[in-house]
Amino acid sequence: MTEATAVPNPLRMLELILTSQCNLRCGYCFENAKKDGRMSWEVVRAALDTVLASPERRPSILLFGGEPTLEFGMIRRAVAYVEANRRRSQRPEFVLITNGLLLGPDELSFIDRTRIKVHLSFDGTPASQALRGKGTYDLLDRLLDTMRRDVPDTHRSRLAVSITVLGKTIPELADAVSYFIRKGVREILFSPKLTQDPTFRPEMIDDLRAQFRRIFRESVEHFTATGRVPIVIFRKDPHARRQARPETLEMCGVMHGEKLAVDVDGQSHGCIMFASSYQRFTTPFLKSRLESIALGDILAGEPSQRLPMYEDAVRKTQIFHDKQDKYSSFGHCGTCRFFSKCGICPVSIGYQPGNDDPRRIPDLPCAFSLVSLSAQARFPVRRPSRLHS
Repeated sequence: MTEATAVPNPLRMLELILTSQCNLRCGYCFENAKKDGRMSWEVVRAALDTVLASPERRPSILLFGGEPTLEFGMIRRAVAYVEANRRRSQRPEFVLITNGLLLGPDELSFIDRTRIKVHLSFDGTPASQALRGKGTYDLLDRLLDTMRRDVPDTHRSRLAVSITVLGKTIPELADAVSYFIRKGVREILFSPKLTQDPTFRPEMIDDLRAQFRRIFRESVEHFTATGRVPIVIFRKDPHARRQARPETLEMCGVMHGEKLAVDVDGQSHGCIMFASSYQRFTTPFLKSRLESIALGDILAGEPSQRLPMYEDAVRKTQIFHDKQDKYSSFGHCGTCRFFSKCGICPVSIGYQPGNDDPRRIPDLPCAFSLVSLSAQARFPVRRPSRLHS
């Protein structure tokens, strides 16, 4: 093992950008400048040593790109290294974030054998998926069937699909959910577009509500029949206690040093959204703020030097704190009933062309939060008495 970079708080999550290249060119992806960069083993090992040195017993290691399966040989090497060097009490979890197009029998067998969790980016209907990549729907439809047949444990227990929500795809959302439920997918995530979406207008929130009424009804029926809740945002802890509404709130916990993202060139950040190898920051507002909170070269040990000052640096950007002061076309966050629950990415503030107000959040993720969390509030908590396997 190499000498690990020390961090002041237990490192709970490591995000590795194995390559800045991708086999797709989704028009709505925030990765708008994909290149041929790939992570060296020296950088991979240094990053893994950092998470292996953490006292966290179950840290997550997320494998990103571009498309990380372009570097599947490196994935195999990283998994073997962690298994050989982890403490006996430590059980790191690998999560592969992938478009799935390069997953063949050998890759699926390895994923199943090593219990890697798969987050599959797939939009669930031919029309929506065509915006991601023409001709890819049929390939991924067959992939889900193959996984269900050949690696059933992974399909059942370690597969999640992520649907990207755009103004254009709102009419397809309920059909996508129905499709994934028929395919036996047990974990369905939604990811509203992070960058500016010119196809979304505030009045389209009514269309989003109509889709979620359908999603809600089918999800309740599925829950009653099976006891399962595939829509992750609908899941509720029956033992959770109601907490007092805070007066102020952070937009996210990135400043606490519990997550480390490492780019292909070894440059470290608090989140993959800050990495520059695969994107051009489209506004001066965003570029200046993200460059000011870079954590430096992991091989030179710079993250351990900068993390003690990181929280102050993040606060100065003005986009990650004071959620109560944020607003969209739908109102102010401080007066919203879902103030404590919504999880809008603060970086999306900087993706809005012409915006220089650190308080102005985009309308699409706000609308999605309002509609989905309203449905969550009505979703049943107790498990039904009649369950099926």
